[in-house]
Amino acid sequence: MLSLFAALPAIVLSLHFTIAAVARLSDALPTLHARTYRKTQLSAAKLYPIVPFKDDIPRHMRYVGAWYLLTAAMLAWPSTRGSLPTLGLVLFWTGAGAWSRAKSGLKFRLPLMNASLGVLVFVMGRLNG
Repeated sequence: MLSLFAALPAIVLSLHFTIAAVARLSDALPTLHARTYRKTQLSAAKLYPIVPFKDDIPRHMRYVGAWYLLTAAMLAWPSTRGSLPTLGLVLFWTGAGAWSRAKSGLKFRLPLMNASLGVLVFVMGRLNG
């Protein structure tokens, strides 16, 4: 039970990244996909140096979605969840999301919450491992 409690932040964060990836990679969740598409239209140009597609929104979404899926997998896998590369991916993508949302005039609470969860996952991984 204690190990499940210790893994809970990683599970929640992995789920957040998985849902965000699915919203970008397919239209399996049509409402979320459409909402993500609209937000990406506003913020894609702000991420141009990081994401190489500023005018092609579907390619931008697939690119970011693939990175989100990799991050979710690294968070879900016990041997990589407390690692520096996983923390780096979480902080990079949540930071990029918060920055582009702020530049676009959108709310950026969720990326900041996910960054905090990422740091918590890293610290718990270091303490437990």
